[in-house]
Amino acid sequence: MKIMYFISSVVHGQGGHLYSLRDLVKGLDGSGVEPVIVVVGDGKPTRVLDGLACRKYFLFVRRADETESVLEKLESIARFERPDVIHSCSNTALFHAMYLSKIYRIPHIHTHPGGTNPEFLPKIPYLITYSEENRKFFASHPKHREMEIFYLPSRVARIVPDLARTEKLKKGLKLPIGHVFLRVTRICGMYRESFLKSIALVRKLNEDGLRANLVILGINEDQSVYEELKSHESASIRVVAEDEYIHDADDLMEIADCVIGAGNSFMAAASLGKILLTSPSFTRYPVLVDSGNFDQFFAYNFRCTFPRPPGFEVDEDERYAALKELLQDECARKAYREFSLELFEKHFDVSRIGDEYQRICRRLTYRPLAGVSDYYRRLRYTLVGMNSHVADKIGSLRLNLVVFKILFRMFFLGARRTDKIVELAAAHHLETREFRMKKKTYDLVVLAQAHNEERFITRFLAEAGAVADGIVLFDDGSTDRTGELAVHEKLILKIRKGRNDGFNDLANRNLLLSFAELIPARWFIFLDVDEIIDERCRTELKKAMERTDADVIETGIVHLWGDETHVRVDLPPPSVGGVLWRPRLFRKKEQMRILSSQRYHFKLLPYQTNRVVRERIMVRHYGNIDRERRTMRYERYQREDANRISQPGYEHLITENVVLKPIEDVYNGIDL
Repeated sequence: MKIMYFISSVVHGQGGHLYSLRDLVKGLDGSGVEPVIVVVGDGKPTRVLDGLACRKYFLFVRRADETESVLEKLESIARFERPDVIHSCSNTALFHAMYLSKIYRIPHIHTHPGGTNPEFLPKIPYLITYSEENRKFFASHPKHREMEIFYLPSRVARIVPDLARTEKLKKGLKLPIGHVFLRVTRICGMYRESFLKSIALVRKLNEDGLRANLVILGINEDQSVYEELKSHESASIRVVAEDEYIHDADDLMEIADCVIGAGNSFMAAASLGKILLTSPSFTRYPVLVDSGNFDQFFAYNFRCTFPRPPGFEVDEDERYAALKELLQDECARKAYREFSLELFEKHFDVSRIGDEYQRICRRLTYRPLAGVSDYYRRLRYTLVGMNSHVADKIGSLRLNLVVFKILFRMFFLGARRTDKIVELAAAHHLETREFRMKKKTYDLVVLAQAHNEERFITRFLAEAGAVADGIVLFDDGSTDRTGELAVHEKLILKIRKGRNDGFNDLANRNLLLSFAELIPARWFIFLDVDEIIDERCRTELKKAMERTDADVIETGIVHLWGDETHVRVDLPPPSVGGVLWRPRLFRKKEQMRILSSQRYHFKLLPYQTNRVVRERIMVRHYGNIDRERRTMRYERYQREDANRISQPGYEHLITENVVLKPIEDVYNGIDL
């Protein structure tokens, strides 16, 4: 199962959501899940994900009017990767995941990354929450009645301390002897009150005769908050924001005895058995967490911004006294260490949810719940949220034009066509993976069918992609790796059916034509996967498509025999001199259908017309190139056309006495 993760990297490339994704992907290693990560944002590429052994793509939007080109790149990535599930892991990256899910009809699940309950969240089919607070909010919200919610609070891996950096930091700080409290988070306005409460706690402990130090460690997001904290610095209160220490800052937690945490940092500290404190908005100081209050704080993800809920009481004097007693009693600290480690094992360790997470992802289906207004509001939030100056840069009116252009593309250029393709596939009991049609109009689209062609499929797609700007592949019940290997950026639609009634070329071709009617193209060409247009004929192919006096073009099919340099020239009529002229290239019409009473060996004429001409376009057929393939074809036709209804006989496939010519001579001798 391949899961494509979407996550944002804004300004500095740091944030708890990035570490949560890193730990989740690490925990899935060896589980059969193949992760692919797409990072969107307006800042520098994050270093947090560097150690992950998976493909990562970085898509940055520094101006709103770049968004459409970024979405096109995203579509190209999706066509190459072909994810089974899309998982968005931050609200800023949510629109990109919603967009891709809608375009390609891929199941989508979103993780609400903790914090406050949002004022707006679009209708999405599946949601993961980290806190019981968030779960209850979404479960009771009338807008989200159809959303399926999963509560998975475990999201951090066990910390492996970076002892070298920790020792270097310790020497640089030169803290006085005493207990060390650590607050690891971004330095910004959201956490200002929490910082000041932590400073107040350490000062009070020192006033009460308990020597204590505080280290605030994090990236500087708000210069005014940073300067305010620096003004409180002393020998026992230090603020660290140097690049050397802010990356993987949790790995430096061994510097501390106590960690004042929220969300990820709280859980990471538990993996090391630290004394755990949290800093709710309604207390004067950070509060010691123990078995008596753990469930209450856990329900709110230990965040420092949640308001006091009804019935939620904290005896601050008792909590302060409990902290003092713990700091003074070594036996009590050992017991607390066991409690802290047990919390991690039971509630926080991301490795414990791997099986459950996979079960969730494997049962997801594509469920389009979001409406136009959901996409509109989420896209505006994304464009402005990733860069607060983006509206000023291009103006509010132009910003709206960008938004409406993208929505028009989503809902009106492709949506109706996509729905019809899905309906057509369902009507014929076909499996289909509809890939986004990147162009409003294609010049040439290849219509190809294949059955057990793993040997040729990769080469065919490369050759077809060199002459056409779109490919539709009809997999006629392959039992080998044909479908798996059918990967190409120009593949816009892949269809698969079971071969229950043998090979029916007529039915397959007409199904391809039915799908072709829904594709915006000027010309189509029929090719089988064992057929390639001779590279010398590419110019003639382009010229043929510029003709105004023809709707159908006959091409010359030559059968390679023995190797790629020789053509059999003594095949029965209508082959002449080794060349079989057949209509293959045709202009699109509103209605196209081949009329024939035969299942095979009929004229590939998609509609009735007198505007048929020949062009010097040679198609090399590899289906008879070796004895094994010829024998297989002979045996198949003996079974499926035993009465010789479609053709007088098939003995020419197995005869040993044949006349061959070099392909160069055949090409040079083509007579129109």
